[in-house]
Amino acid sequence: MILSLRLGATSMLKLLLVTAVILTAARPSSAVTLLPGDILVGDQANDSIVRIDPVTGAQTVIAQGDQLNSPSGITMDLSGYILVADNANSRLVRIDPTDGSQQMIYQSAAPLVDLVLEDSTHALVAVGPLATFPNSVRRIDMVNQTEQVITFNNHIDDVTGIVRSDDGNVYVSEVVSAGGQNQNVGVVGVDPAGQQSVVSVNGNFRDPVDIVIEAPGSLLVLDSTAESIVRVNAASGAQSLVFSNAAFDLVSSLARESDGHLLVSDQLAAAVYRIDPLGGTMTTLTSGVNLSRPISLYVVVPVPTAVWSGLALLVACGLVRAWRRR
Repeated sequence: MILSLRLGATSMLKLLLVTAVILTAARPSSAVTLLPGDILVGDQANDSIVRIDPVTGAQTVIAQGDQLNSPSGITMDLSGYILVADNANSRLVRIDPTDGSQQMIYQSAAPLVDLVLEDSTHALVAVGPLATFPNSVRRIDMVNQTEQVITFNNHIDDVTGIVRSDDGNVYVSEVVSAGGQNQNVGVVGVDPAGQQSVVSVNGNFRDPVDIVIEAPGSLLVLDSTAESIVRVNAASGAQSLVFSNAAFDLVSSLARESDGHLLVSDQLAAAVYRIDPLGGTMTTLTSGVNLSRPISLYVVVPVPTAVWSGLALLVACGLVRAWRRR
């Protein structure tokens, strides 16, 4: 208020314009392209990442080919870049959503199934079955390009999905691989020290293919064979059926929107479904066009704004001090 009284209209306009220019330059480029709520789909047949408009279902191909060969897991880093766990190439790929440019940031020897961001420099990846590699959860240092096995085998036979809760615990969905040592299917927990615990197995589960966090202490698991979504209490392991639909053909990925709606990718239908878990209804959000075999999903969340707010204040204060010294 005091500043606006002492500065003329022209000076105030200049101050605001300079501040806006500095903040725009500092923002990650994805803030221009991807909006919170946008849906990212990894397509196995087209080796592509496709943006889906959450309102219209319109599709836009962000990246295709190059480093991508069966993009089985998607997340985003804190700078607004897309991170992809590529299964066939066994690599972690970073994509700039504004121009689709790709960069391999880590080459693993093991097939990557899914991933979740741990912090600004680390990603946790689920590694699937291969004769020479145990089923495991691994930490990838994206700066130093190193890989650390956090936990392997024991309760885990065939990891299909991975999530991380705010308290640092990791949960994986898993099925039984041929000749596997563990004949249970369901959810396994991994604490920050790498210790495994069986959270919930069998019951409603037949072929759990993905997992998301619904709320603190509550997990949702997509089951392909049972054609259902099952809620799991992370503490007690209790299961409850959330949704079931025989129209599921070959579902493979699950995501949750901010309003509670669920998204499911169906490989054979080449579609992404939206499900209202309260009303029990399902609609097709999008299908075909750029989708042939969608296998992974991610819903874009807001990039933290605290940095931009703090920067705006610092810039404004600095400009005011400079004006006062005139």
